[in-house]
Amino acid sequence: MKPLSGDLNRGQTVVVMTHGGIIQMALTQVYGVPVTQYTQFVVPNVSQTELEFEPDGSVKVLST
Repeated sequence: MKPLSGDLNRGQTVVVMTHGGIIQMALTQVYGVPVTQYTQFVVPNVSQTELEFEPDGSVKVLST
């Protein structure tokens, strides 16, 4: 597998598939919520979450 960060994928669309719990954990980081609060994010089975990684290191949630 190739790294997802850095210049390698800049300007490209990258698809990552994972369990909902991992997405919940990622959303706690994006929103600055304590990781212990991960259950406040509902991630249904077979759902799609879109994140946009900005050059300044910030992350936008485009859809959940």
